[in-house]
Amino acid sequence: MNEVSLQDFLTVREASRRLDRCPEVVRRYVREGKLPAHKLGMMWYIRPEDADALAQELNCESKT
Repeated sequence: MNEVSLQDFLTVREASRRLDRCPEVVRRYVREGKLPAHKLGMMWYIRPEDADALAQELNCESKT
């Protein structure tokens, strides 16, 4: 069985830095389903590859 550590995930603040967006915008992406996330207690945790995929998508949208 694979163990998953919270160290393998980004917080909203860390994801906001990767996405170059404020944390509230990142939370909105999570609420809207644009960014998959897992909630533990009151904190959202995001897989780095999901944040990177959204960053790439946002980059493509800004170039059109």
